[in-house]
Amino acid sequence: MPFLRPTVAAIATAALAAGTLSVSALPAAAAPAPQPVAAADKLGAHDRALIKQYQQQSRARSAQPDALRATPDFVTLIVAVQEGRTAAVAEIAALGAEVTRTDAEVGYVKVNAPFATVDALLALDGVVAVDADELLQLEDVRPDGELTGKGHGGKGGSGARKLPAGPSAKTPDANPYMPTGETGSADFKKRHKTYDGRGVTIGIMDSGVDPTHPALAKTTTGERKLVDTVTGTDPNNFIDMLFDNTWQLVSRQVSGPKYTDPDTGNVWTLPEEEGLRFSAKTNTLPNGFTGKIGVLHRDGDDAVRVDTDGDLDFTDEELMRPYAEKHQVGFLGKDDPATGINESVPFTLQVKRDMLSSSVIGVALNYIDVAHGTHVAGITAAHGMFGGKMDGQAPGAKLVSMRACHSLGCSSAALTDGMIDHGVDVINMSIGSSPEFNDGQSARALVYNRLVEESGVQLFISGGNSGAGANTIGDPTAADQVVSVGASVSADTYWANYGSEVKAKRDIFPFSSRGPREDGGFKPDITAPGSAVAPTPSWIAPTSVAETGYTLPAGYSMMNGTSMASPQATGAAALLLSAAGQKRLAPSPAELRAAIYSSAAPIRGVTAIAQGRGQFDVAGAWKHLEKRKGTGDAVTVSAPVCTPLSGQLVTPHTGSGVFNSCAPTTGGQKPGELRTTM
Repeated sequence: MPFLRPTVAAIATAALAAGTLSVSALPAAAAPAPQPVAAADKLGAHDRALIKQYQQQSRARSAQPDALRATPDFVTLIVAVQEGRTAAVAEIAALGAEVTRTDAEVGYVKVNAPFATVDALLALDGVVAVDADELLQLEDVRPDGELTGKGHGGKGGSGARKLPAGPSAKTPDANPYMPTGETGSADFKKRHKTYDGRGVTIGIMDSGVDPTHPALAKTTTGERKLVDTVTGTDPNNFIDMLFDNTWQLVSRQVSGPKYTDPDTGNVWTLPEEEGLRFSAKTNTLPNGFTGKIGVLHRDGDDAVRVDTDGDLDFTDEELMRPYAEKHQVGFLGKDDPATGINESVPFTLQVKRDMLSSSVIGVALNYIDVAHGTHVAGITAAHGMFGGKMDGQAPGAKLVSMRACHSLGCSSAALTDGMIDHGVDVINMSIGSSPEFNDGQSARALVYNRLVEESGVQLFISGGNSGAGANTIGDPTAADQVVSVGASVSADTYWANYGSEVKAKRDIFPFSSRGPREDGGFKPDITAPGSAVAPTPSWIAPTSVAETGYTLPAGYSMMNGTSMASPQATGAAALLLSAAGQKRLAPSPAELRAAIYSSAAPIRGVTAIAQGRGQFDVAGAWKHLEKRKGTGDAVTVSAPVCTPLSGQLVTPHTGSGVFNSCAPTTGGQKPGELRTTM
């Protein structure tokens, strides 16, 4: 493929759209000649090491740090099967593994596999790739004094310039604290009053969205903004059963009016009803409470009572059902108005019947113990921050909270389960990992690709915070059909959010992960602002940078990371989908990506492996969609790859990207040499 051939959709030529990738080869480091290797491992070294660790812990009957129980004698596997190979499900079950979920359309199978069955499962022809369930850490997005512009020669205020004032009800929609204007969206909404996200529902795959925050209460048209809260975590999953304390396993059948708990001796007051099941489990809440919380489930209609006030009496508690039915919110603890933090922690409810044992019912108290997901949701769609005109990207959009994380981390299986079947139009996931091998061919990446194609729902995923070294891009943001987002920052935001003065008008944050993928594939795809003041739960302490001279009230925090850049892009995409819907257009994910990629604005002086095509440009992308320019030509690239791990690629030492890492003697190019790659 000639590098100068114009095409919108091709990953290879999109590098040229950024204007920062030379058509001549980069100097290639000397590399040993590629040696023949075995076929690619469906599991991979990282996951093999994880399973070995799990198996050792199971044999020793020991627990991982912070785990709720000892490691069980199986591992949950995320399995990508060949499209149409539903027979693989029966073959997996025949091995003695338990299939706990199957989604044939996206070729996804979730399996609880005894350790002895793993190798046999990998050998099945229908199995393409396998990931082991693991606990992934949320990105550290707290304001960091080391990020106050120092990476770009920044310094504190000179003294001649007054420190920035904090955001307030007087802050306009276009502002540097939540810099939606840098994608052009503030001006876009000003010129097109109704293209504000209305008619679009955004899924927030994260740690949960505060169901009580005033800036997440209503859309611009007065409709309820948060339409559902669901959890992707599953007490049947290996990692969730070890680490997610929000689930209670209810099995003990009881009857009223009094019940004595044989484990504690506590006497509980119950309503005189049939079909009641009881559980009480110790929880530690973000308000500082640690103790047993009682749950009473009614079999007939899956209604639940929760002892929210700790008085051992269920008769004074509201019957609750899942949030989508009546939008019920319960509260654990009582607020002390004399403090700045809210000591009352809200929760919503979820009931799960398909448990490993038919005698057990799962009840999730969906309380939020980390601010990350609410902050992300606010960036996508907040309306009326601080009681004023300051909005997120798409204030007219609705939200679905898809919780897969908590303060200890995120289950990779939950991040896959939670993506499917929630009636959303676009999804943000500001969570990833930095695997040793990021070629976009993991089981999760393959499932996400198929999910985008089959559901028509585009995924935006943070690129990662692993820094400026080459090939630090994460997974599954490396998936081909996912929009991978890096973190940019402007001089205005450096001043507003950090109190630091820098020379560059716009740049990339030092922490933002760089491409290419292990196979040379082009990632990240685009950039968006990676610092924002946004809503956070009022029961979690707010965060800000001391150098600004201002503090934020409870309910708001400044955070930074590609976690903040991805929802900027997701919300901007919601504006495009909102506009398209009102124009009776229905762009496919591929058409949406093509519009975003072809119009992205390059950041001067920044390499393509850092910024992708450049900064999201809402107005430019809308022009592309409105004129129905489609996706452009589909282009497949195959090029030599010479890295220490390139022998593990699906086709050893060959990849899909334009970043040729081989020395001239092993298939690479000399500096300045032009080459056409097909």
